[in-house]
Amino acid sequence: NKSNSSSSSSSSSAPLLYDYEFEKHFIRETREFYQVESEVFMTENSVPEYLRKAQQRLSSEKERADSYIPKKCTRDLLMRTCEYELLGRYQRTLIEHARSGCTHMFGAHCVSDLERMYRLFARIDAQNGELQKAMYAYIKTRGESIVNDVDNAKNPEKFVALVLELRNKFETIVARSFLGDKSFMRKLKEAFEYFINLDVRAAQYLSLYTDALLRKHANKMTDTEVQQKLDAVITIFAYLSDKDIFEDFYKQHLASRLLHTASHSDHFEKAMIAKLKTECGHQYTSKLEGMFKDVAQSRQINEAWHQMYDAVSDADNIDDVDLNAKVLTTGFWPLAYNGQNGCALPPALERICEKFKR
Repeated sequence: NKSNSSSSSSSSSAPLLYDYEFEKHFIRETREFYQVESEVFMTENSVPEYLRKAQQRLSSEKERADSYIPKKCTRDLLMRTCEYELLGRYQRTLIEHARSGCTHMFGAHCVSDLERMYRLFARIDAQNGELQKAMYAYIKTRGESIVNDVDNAKNPEKFVALVLELRNKFETIVARSFLGDKSFMRKLKEAFEYFINLDVRAAQYLSLYTDALLRKHANKMTDTEVQQKLDAVITIFAYLSDKDIFEDFYKQHLASRLLHTASHSDHFEKAMIAKLKTECGHQYTSKLEGMFKDVAQSRQINEAWHQMYDAVSDADNIDDVDLNAKVLTTGFWPLAYNGQNGCALPPALERICEKFKR
């Protein structure tokens, strides 16, 4: 009995000996070691270099712990201690570092370094809240500078190109560095919505950019390239809080293209309207579609006019008259109408028009 009692007492004291004589001292010495080493690392390395060394240290500690420490709870406590000393204590310092922190890495498009930062900080904060704030702040500041730049105000195409460049850059960073994290995607959207809506001119610039694309640039591009450009416009359009402002500008530019036959392609015009319809619904694009119907019907009327005119002019020896009229529906077109009954035509043209009506 004495033997059994002694054996039982010895086995029950073993966990206490492990907990209080080994684990407690082991964790304390680990903490003190990394407190010193992390301070040295911080003073001697840039942020990307520090993160690489921290990653190596954590990997080494994990390998040793799995090989030599029998209790899982001790291994977990060890890793939490190492993570805090190497990452948790310096998280904000690393993010905000003036020379090599997030501002530098975002600007230099350091995709792999940002991915390392994301993965490491996720070990101490699953939501990566501080990194989200840093990305939001950078986009917000960069966006404000684009909106407030005087040169950009004079050049709508440059304004939109810079916004698209910023958008594409951070779309890549979120997808590759932040592994498509939906929280970062939401922050990206919030940041763009903030600065795009600082000035109503953004809606005007976006419409002017589309106008230049459909007037001048589309004929130098493939169908796929034009569609990609239009998709990019819709991407920015989605950030506008007051989409009616864009509609007002777009109607004016579309009216000018249609009335002056200045558009490169009806196909691309209709594609743009279809994209707006998908984004905002039928009601939003009903007037734009109505303008197209007016132009199509006007073409038919003009063809009938020319057929009739050719027949009448040959028979009646009428002087050549070049007429190209468009019949427009009031309410669809952003044109001033004074309410008077039509316009005064020259007598010769008036007689032909009367014959056409009959």
